[in-house]
Amino acid sequence: MALHSQGRFDLYFVSSLCTELNRVFNLDLHHYLLSLNDPKPLFDFNTLSQNIQKRYEKNAYTQDSFTEHMRIFTEERDTSVLLQNLIRIEQSIKSALFRCDQNAIELLKRLFISLIGHHEPKVREKAVVYLNVLSDGVEWQLESAFNPQISTVNNQFKVSYIFQEKDEPQDVMFLLNSLSFDLTEETQIFSWHKVEITKSTINPDFVIATVDLGSFPRAGFYDWRFVKLSKKGKIVCINSGAFSSHEINDINELLKNQKNTDFAQGRFIVHPKHTRDLEIHEITADYPKGVPGELYRGSFGKIKENFHQYIQMGINCLYIMGALERDHGVTKNPNTGKIMYKRTDVSPAAVTCRKTMNSLLGGKEEFLKLMETAKENDLKIMIDCFMRVSSSRPNQRYKDLLLQWVDEDGLLEYAYGSEGRGRKYNETIYLNYRFKVFCFQ
Repeated sequence: MALHSQGRFDLYFVSSLCTELNRVFNLDLHHYLLSLNDPKPLFDFNTLSQNIQKRYEKNAYTQDSFTEHMRIFTEERDTSVLLQNLIRIEQSIKSALFRCDQNAIELLKRLFISLIGHHEPKVREKAVVYLNVLSDGVEWQLESAFNPQISTVNNQFKVSYIFQEKDEPQDVMFLLNSLSFDLTEETQIFSWHKVEITKSTINPDFVIATVDLGSFPRAGFYDWRFVKLSKKGKIVCINSGAFSSHEINDINELLKNQKNTDFAQGRFIVHPKHTRDLEIHEITADYPKGVPGELYRGSFGKIKENFHQYIQMGINCLYIMGALERDHGVTKNPNTGKIMYKRTDVSPAAVTCRKTMNSLLGGKEEFLKLMETAKENDLKIMIDCFMRVSSSRPNQRYKDLLLQWVDEDGLLEYAYGSEGRGRKYNETIYLNYRFKVFCFQ
């Protein structure tokens, strides 16, 4: 079981395993909890391993668990209740990773992805950490290693560590692991940084090791660790608790609240600038109130009129679906000369031009007015630019970009596909470059 846990070893299991191997093969393997003073094994190996398995099975995550948590996080408004549920879910995360339960892992990922958009910031940040844990495949971030903190681009990148006077560091360095700043390079890089050591003016029993790297230059993961050189010239990790602080005011309070870890190390999960503070609300441009029918048909102007309602609800980012031009079939009334549209029910996914705002909703002119009002109210507007276009009459600029494939008879076929609100599989064709989301402002 332990070997299938991607590096996650249960101490009880490992200790029992070492004890049994030592007894049978007369070895002297290092083990933490059990003793071999008595040649008779302290525990029956099979019984203990079965008990460990049962302990994790007790926290197995199922479809029923997922459904209940979706209900709780949708309906519950008490932050303490939400956080208590997240703490209980941590046991399910450990169980899923230890047992390599892929079905449970996928359900947990679905839950946490949905919680990224939760109204409570603490829930959103916990969801990000849990997704990191599931992606890493080990729950160390919930225990001791790389205690994660969430930040954003341009925030201060400063880490401080408290030593007792008797443990004043010698040759201490700060080791940083991050992705290369060359966007074409995917490998990780390690860098070494000098540590500033100062004596505490608040508590004379402590000294402070600080590394100030300015601000985070880009989004990503920054894993850090304080290390020092041993007398033999080897790099060794520094034990005890660590914390990150922008300003050190009260050493005693920091010591009281800091999280104890096995090593002085941590991880920063850095989001793009401002995104951590966004309260995003998604609407469909055609029917922003969520009610179908011509009576409730929307437009850029009507969306703009409802800005005050969104702002009152604490929304500071509006995600408008279906804002791009579609094949509505424009014509003019022969009697009045008024522009009319033949097809008002075209799928928002079947766009004809990814650079043109939807004429049925008011076109470029009304969209610019919407943007002007949004800026005045500090409301960010987000629209999507699909990785596919309408299969009926797309703009000519996409002629050479339409994705094709060779069927079993060797004939070229267009790569039709529908997702989201697409009604028919062949109403859109995929383009040969990646999906992008553009954020205005």
